[in-house]
Amino acid sequence: MIIPINEFFAEMELSEAEKKRREDLANELLILFLMFFAEIEAEKTIQNKTKPDVNTEYYKNMLYRQYCDDVETFIVLVAALLGRKKISDEMSENIRQRVSYIVDTTLKFDDDFYTSKDRAIMLACNEANYVGNDTDYNIAKYQGYRHKKWLTMKDEKVRFTHSLADGQTVGIDDYFNIGGYEMLYPMDTSQGAPPSECVNCRCVIQYLR
Repeated sequence: MIIPINEFFAEMELSEAEKKRREDLANELLILFLMFFAEIEAEKTIQNKTKPDVNTEYYKNMLYRQYCDDVETFIVLVAALLGRKKISDEMSENIRQRVSYIVDTTLKFDDDFYTSKDRAIMLACNEANYVGNDTDYNIAKYQGYRHKKWLTMKDEKVRFTHSLADGQTVGIDDYFNIGGYEMLYPMDTSQGAPPSECVNCRCVIQYLR
């Protein structure tokens, strides 16, 4: 089920200002993904192939650069607060890995969904949510929070593994156990959490002193 960008963040337990920030980032990323999909569809037509021969590194680098530019706009005030002038090296590397996965997956399948507006919306929401969660985590660390608690939306959309994790509390630098995978916060894939534990996740973290 594809949730529109404004509805996706409206459901989450975030401040109105944070919802607006994530929604704005998602809309910027939506444009990026739609442009990428349009180019791939054009290549299919030109080459008369369902899986066109393209320079994957070109697309990965293009998406990576624009994604980082959009994120730097999103976190400019936070980055200044944390004594930075740009996104962290760790987030930069995570973005590169996420972009690589998006490009590879798009080119792997010939199903129309993989270059559809619906998928672009889904990707935009999920990537903006990842950036927001990572940013919140770094703010909490900077502000001296020592613990964090995983909270679900407690509705019928919550996946079973996340329901089991509701209320799980760990140290600020420790990992939650989500379906057998380690995650610093919702949407974190740095330790190998698969899409099944991340896509359309609306869980949030409560940071504790």
